[in-house]
Amino acid sequence: MGISDEKFFSLYKEKLNLRKFCDKKIWDPELIFFTKRFLDNKKIKKGGIQKIYEKIYKEVEIIPSNLLGVQKALKNKKRIFLSSFKSTFEEGIEIVSTNQFKTIKNSKNNFSLRIISIPDYYTDFDYEEDKISPEQENISKENFISQTNSNKLPPVSAFNDFDEDENILVRGEGPIDGTLACFKMLSNLMDFPFRKDSVEKVLKEFYEENNFISLQLCAKIGSYHALQVSITKLDPNFITNIKTPALIKWKNTFAIIINSNQKGIKLATPNEGYIKISSSEIKNFFKEDIEILFLERTNITQNKSFGPSWFLPAIKKYKGVLIQVLVASFVVQLFTLANPLLIQVIIDKVISQRSLDTLQVLGFALLIVTLLEGILSALKTFLLSETTNRIDQKLASEVIDHL
Repeated sequence: MGISDEKFFSLYKEKLNLRKFCDKKIWDPELIFFTKRFLDNKKIKKGGIQKIYEKIYKEVEIIPSNLLGVQKALKNKKRIFLSSFKSTFEEGIEIVSTNQFKTIKNSKNNFSLRIISIPDYYTDFDYEEDKISPEQENISKENFISQTNSNKLPPVSAFNDFDEDENILVRGEGPIDGTLACFKMLSNLMDFPFRKDSVEKVLKEFYEENNFISLQLCAKIGSYHALQVSITKLDPNFITNIKTPALIKWKNTFAIIINSNQKGIKLATPNEGYIKISSSEIKNFFKEDIEILFLERTNITQNKSFGPSWFLPAIKKYKGVLIQVLVASFVVQLFTLANPLLIQVIIDKVISQRSLDTLQVLGFALLIVTLLEGILSALKTFLLSETTNRIDQKLASEVIDHL
């Protein structure tokens, strides 16, 4: 028996005692998340993870979400992490300065700000066992999940939603172009460099021999990019519990499950764009077990190199305003050219012919042109300054995140 996210959130806002209890309690999933994060890609002896978890459990504590509490924790050389959901910050991000804390605190969130502290010596574990080899890294933890009872997994929160971003979506028609588009979207989502030429060559050779593209080939391509991959079959009833992103067969190509929660799933398809499928409609789309390719970054997965492509999304976002500035600049230049022409006409027609009536008309026209030139020039400068400031803020945050 359970309650929906919306119902729980309503109770959380209305019931003060419940809110205090939730904010003060350290939950097992939090500790499991951080234990897994610190021990990722290490071989642990049987029962070792449980012992490490118990050690962390004894020392972990919730830090007051104020400047004084953060300063005290940092002064005592404790490592502190953001444990509450913030859409603009990575889950479990480490807080290393008070300025970073101020930025996090100022961001909006439905729930209380939650910061936990873990002693520094628990984040630097030392083991005699060897690191997992690259071949072993490609055996995904998802295999373990798929072999357990999927119906025992809790549903993913409906607050874990994905905002549709046209910069992520890539279009493509047909098996080859559609598969390339899917991996380009995965590259955008997971921030790894996509080797398009090599992948396209492999896809074409495979398609010529088999007349289709298999999910197993996609797994090999993912492994080629140093991703951790695994393929499993899942009952459609449990697709709302999976970790995303994941790749599935969709019509004559593939689609990416970019979000999965209690309400349903959201797909990014190369030929149809974003598609939402509610929990009640899933059976209509998937009659049998779904073959799913899970992909996850590893410690050897490369990041995208910093280059001009980082700037294009910000420029595309404001291209409408930039076009307006360009048009305004062109019109201002025309008015600037009209000004001396009108003065020349005044000299030729008025002074030489001594026509006062013509002077009034041309003088009024010169005044209007000068005023319009000044107004348009001011608007152009304002638009350009405002837009470049926004682009600068966007790019600055991207650069800081990259560093």
